[in-house]
Amino acid sequence: MGTNPKDMEYIRMETQHVYCVPESIGGSGDPAPIAALGVFMGIKASIKELYGNDNVAGRSVIVQE
Repeated sequence: MGTNPKDMEYIRMETQHVYCVPESIGGSGDPAPIAALGVFMGIKASIKELYGNDNVAGRSVIVQE
């Protein structure tokens, strides 16, 4: 948490067992956009379970790490 692909590039200098290195050196790049989409989809699923639809308009949601 709180790291980025550049940090992973430095870690990779010590070990090949690292994830999310920059795409320019053959890695998968920054996973944050996909992780954020997963969180959003989870929020929508929770709202659908509670209210019968997944419309997030006008709703407030709290996300705790």
